Amino acid sequence: MASDNEGLSQSQEKYNLNGNLIEQARGHWLKILAALCPALHPAIEAFQKFGATDINKTRVGCPATGAGKDGFRLFNDAEKNEGFISGGGVSNKYGTKRNGVELLLWLDEFGKVVRPPNYKPLKRKNITKPDGNVVAETDEQYRRREIKYLIGLYLSHGSALFPEQVYVPEEHEVDHKYAEEKLQKTYALRRKNGQAFWAAGIPQHPYFVEYLKWRGFEESDIEYPAYTRVVMQLPFFHDDKLTVTYHPVILTPLMKENKIVSLNQIYLDLYENGQVGKAVVNGAVKKIFKWDNYKGAACRLYPIPPHMDTLVVTEGIETAMAVRILSGGLPVWALLNANNLASFVPPPGLKTLIVGLDYDAASGTGAFVFEKLKERLAQERPEITLIPVSPESYYTVGKGIDWEDVYTNKALRETAKSQWKQFSIYKMEPPDVD
Repeated sequence: MASDNEGLSQSQEKYNLNGNLIEQARGHWLKILAALCPALHPAIEAFQKFGATDINKTRVGCPATGAGKDGFRLFNDAEKNEGFISGGGVSNKYGTKRNGVELLLWLDEFGKVVRPPNYKPLKRKNITKPDGNVVAETDEQYRRREIKYLIGLYLSHGSALFPEQVYVPEEHEVDHKYAEEKLQKTYALRRKNGQAFWAAGIPQHPYFVEYLKWRGFEESDIEYPAYTRVVMQLPFFHDDKLTVTYHPVILTPLMKENKIVSLNQIYLDLYENGQVGKAVVNGAVKKIFKWDNYKGAACRLYPIPPHMDTLVVTEGIETAMAVRILSGGLPVWALLNANNLASFVPPPGLKTLIVGLDYDAASGTGAFVFEKLKERLAQERPEITLIPVSPESYYTVGKGIDWEDVYTNKALRETAKSQWKQFSIYKMEPPDVD
């Protein structure tokens, strides 16, 4: 009979740091997360109960700190056997953890990931970089390797090494204080860096126009937004956590109460054919460089003129650009994602809010968040007339369609302009000045 140490060694050999481990975890994430992190039990139970019917009912308190009641949930594809490799979740305070490894890494910082009995920490390793230099692995690389190793142990041995545990909620007064101090220090550094990025940005840089042309926009239609800059070189940290490349980046500030609270980043590459398009990297090319709570904030691409009381909002920046063109020049702000649309705080004095929805055929997310926004504004801002404008009638196949898709399809463009023309009555002319 093999000893515990031999069993662990075999598991480490079989499930070393390669994509195969994560592939084998697909479809088993709920069991893995439950075994390695009992603090996730409430989120898993809520997911199993409501995940198929109402994802918003899967929200629970923070598994890291124990704070709150609805600040965390697992992704709705957390347990799927195919498609995107998940096991991830999202925290209102600590952001998105895109898969099970990232989620466990975060919770391990708070001491929430358990180790099996007789577990011996892994030995530190040296890493050979692409240029041939050998360096000691960083703490982050070591922790990531250990989390993957623990996942491998569970896949190899299951409950034999990770007996079922009952989660008992505890008070975490010290954790609350530690977490808040750590968050504020991080935000202070990010704020300083973000302000430096913005100061280095170049307004009305041609890369912005070239990027939109690459996406299918007509150059003659493009109007530079009021608040967008291009910084010529920022680092991009790839998902392997080892590779760093440098790229031009489009920066657009998220603003709340006339203050910049975060920056939206779109990483670019200059292609061999001379075009400027999204960066070819291992990871998401659109990121939010966050240093404050941006809930309810917006990218104010085309501000509301003093004589107007109407605003159009969309999710994506490119969608906002398309709606600006299709509507004949209405003021448009981008909110970046569906959750931020649901929590959007309209500016004072607004009377009409037009929502350029995305049509999500499979999930219905666009329609769902609009109803949430409508319900909230009926209570908080009853003076505002809320008007949804959906591209659903243009949909044919696929996951869905947004107004950028409509605009960049020349066969649909003129019809869409006619549809948006009905809102030209809101384009009030400025008053005469004697």
